[in-house]
Amino acid sequence: MWALGNEINLQGADTPEAWRFVDELAQLIKRRDPHHPVISVIASGRQALENIAAYAPTLDAVGINAYGTLSDVRAMIDTTAYQGPYIVTEWGVNGHWEVRRTDWGRPIEPASAKKVEYHIKRYRENILSNRDRCIGSYVFLWGQKQERTPTWYSMFIENLPGDDPLAVACPTVDAMHFNWSGLWPANRAPFVAAMTINDTTADSDITLMPGEAFVARVAAADPDNDNLRYVWELMTEPSVLGRGGSYEPRPDVLENITDGKRPMLELSAPAQSGEYRLFVYVLDENGHVGTANVPFAVSPSHTLKAENRHSTTGNS
Repeated sequence: MWALGNEINLQGADTPEAWRFVDELAQLIKRRDPHHPVISVIASGRQALENIAAYAPTLDAVGINAYGTLSDVRAMIDTTAYQGPYIVTEWGVNGHWEVRRTDWGRPIEPASAKKVEYHIKRYRENILSNRDRCIGSYVFLWGQKQERTPTWYSMFIENLPGDDPLAVACPTVDAMHFNWSGLWPANRAPFVAAMTINDTTADSDITLMPGEAFVARVAAADPDNDNLRYVWELMTEPSVLGRGGSYEPRPDVLENITDGKRPMLELSAPAQSGEYRLFVYVLDENGHVGTANVPFAVSPSHTLKAENRHSTTGNS
């Protein structure tokens, strides 16, 4: 397919003039290439669909990006004048703009076992069940991407410290294997349910003193009883944030431990006050990895708060 624009309704272009121009472009493409459909992709939004129905009737389908709101998409479409098919052009875990944040404004990422739940439930209930109008979907992201963390949307993890640079597959790849075939793969990724610092979850807004010793633990198991190895990585939180899926540099790595044999780590907090995140990568012997991370703050007063919560309005 040809796709004209991505989420232009979030870029100030959800207007009759903009959609008329999209329709002109669609007509031009169809004259040059009558063999491929033409779509435009929007962030889930009722008004954009009304405008497409009124001003861009040449489009063959509409792409809709939705994460935590995916369950609302079909009902929303059915209340508009748009009568054509749709494609879920981005879907997956809850977006970083849709989750709880720490007191200092950093989003809390679910562990990889929870991501598996999201992928199976949402595919079955919100994509397959709407096949009368939903003609396909693109899970996000079949690859690796730094966006708030290097693991949030990534279905493969690249360049683990101390490892071969080849990518390893996350449990969400297994989930999509199950969604597409009805069967789990012969060997599955480790199951990582949760991670704690000093037996405290990320929801508790963990703050440590500079240099304070702490213990991190991860709850992990392997469905195939493979031997597991634990790679830990301490990173600063990103200071340069992308917007709408734009490029975001990977944060600085302060420390990594690559030879872990146990699901726990004893470490000291950085000496400098700031915002940090501890990651764990749980690897089997067959190219799979489960992940979890916990954000924490370092402050002498234990009262670090956010001046800017880095909120976004885009879908990705």
